[in-house]
This record gives sequence, C-alpha cells and structure tokens, in this order.
Amino acid sequence: MEGRQKLFSILLLIGIVAVLLLAFNLWSSNKELKNKNEKLSHTIEGMKLAMSEEDELFTKTETFLHDSMQGKAMNHFTKRYQQESQEMIDAGEFNDGSISEMKEIEVFNISVRKQDEDMRVYAIYKVTLTGIEGEFVKPGDQSVLFLMSTIEWVKENGEYKVDNHTLEPLSSAEEVVKKITS
Repeated sequence: MEGRQKLFSILLLIGIVAVLLLAFNLWSSNKELKNKNEKLSHTIEGMKLAMSEEDELFTKTETFLHDSMQGKAMNHFTKRYQQESQEMIDAGEFNDGSISEMKEIEVFNISVRKQDEDMRVYAIYKVTLTGIEGEFVKPGDQSVLFLMSTIEWVKENGEYKVDNHTLEPLSSAEEVVKKITS
C-alpha cells in the first residue's frame, strides 16, 4: 500500500509540474501575442495616418493644379516660396505679356511619395488652353498640352503647403498629331 501511495504521490507531482509548465507556456505565449498585437496595432495606425495624409495630398494636388492653371497657385505656397515666386514675377521672369487661359484640365495620374519629413507628389495631366487672351489665330484651334508636375509639400502651421513646383511639358497635342499622321 505504501508503494501505491508513493507512486500516486509521484504521479500527482508529475501532473502538477506538467500543469504548471503548460500554464507557464500559455501565459508566456499570451504575453508574447499581446506584444505582437500591440506592435501590429501601432503599425496599422501609422499606415492609416500615412494613407490619410496621401489622400489629403491627392486632393490638395488636384486643387492646386486647377488653381495653378487659373493663376491662383500662390494661395497654396509656403511663405518662403510665395516670396521667392513674387520676386521672380517682379523681376519679369514669368511675364511675356501673352496670357492663355485654361479651358479644361484632365488629371491622369497623381503619385505621392514621402521624402523624410516632406512629401513629393508627381502629377501627369492634360490642359486645354483657350489661346492668347481667349482667341486663337485660326478659328477652331485648340491648344492642348500634356504636362508633368513635381510638387514638394511641407507642413507649415500644421497645413500642407507647396514649397517647390517644377512643371515640365511632356508633349503638345500638335506634336502627337504630327507623329501619328506621319
């Protein structure tokens, strides 16, 4: 009988140790899983913030492009860039006296890229112009330009503002038509 009690005590001790080991493993795994979930939650929050910033910049870029083609771009500039642009305008670097107004703008692509603290946006779009002072030399003419803008957005007073804008003509519609017809 005494042998049975010893065997029972040993089996009970082994069972208790096994249950304790299992409980410790479950506790350790649960703690590890909570840490991973917390890290994942922070990552998701960061991604949501980045996506909301990208969405905001996408919308701001569309508005900026429309306003740029209508001569209202300065409203979107940082104070530094406004001053720099105004100095160039005052020096006569942008004015040749001929003004062609925008009739229509069609945005094909806007791509937002994070650059350190700033955001850089690339936009490809088509602009239809009305001609010099609203008139073309030949009736029915329509000047169409395909443009690419590189826009650097920075936060100024908590709001994204344009700190640099590079505009490149990709091709004019006349060039495209000539290439197609020849």
